[in-house]
Amino acid sequence: MTDRRMVADFAQRELTRVIGEKYAIVHKPGPETMRIKLILVGVEKTNTVMRGLTYGNPMGLAMNLGKGALGKEGSFMGSVTLAGEFEDSQSGTVLAAFLGKVHPFALAPSFMPWGAAEAGITRFATDFRDRMDQSRAAVK
Repeated sequence: MTDRRMVADFAQRELTRVIGEKYAIVHKPGPETMRIKLILVGVEKTNTVMRGLTYGNPMGLAMNLGKGALGKEGSFMGSVTLAGEFEDSQSGTVLAAFLGKVHPFALAPSFMPWGAAEAGITRFATDFRDRMDQSRAAVK
């Protein structure tokens, strides 16, 4: 299995897991049901050696602290770029679309080659679920 396929499979499982914590996951169109099309556009592996060196020295730690405060990607840390569409499952009408690069917090202790990409996917799934909650609350 290729690395890209492994990350794509993780993205599908993780999105299903996180959204499924609060919402029903169905496999057929229905009322008030949304279809999610998720596309893995790109994935960057963490450079584990350089990440360890910058994470473990005071200058690298200070640099990553600054990046974290600004919401930026940590040095030598991997990421994932996702695109997608949210459609009404019955009509096929596109409700929203997105494209974004996601990464964990700059000081996250991510030393596995794909750990940062996976953490970025989890962050995306959680943020998406939270926005669904906000949208539902605004409608009620």
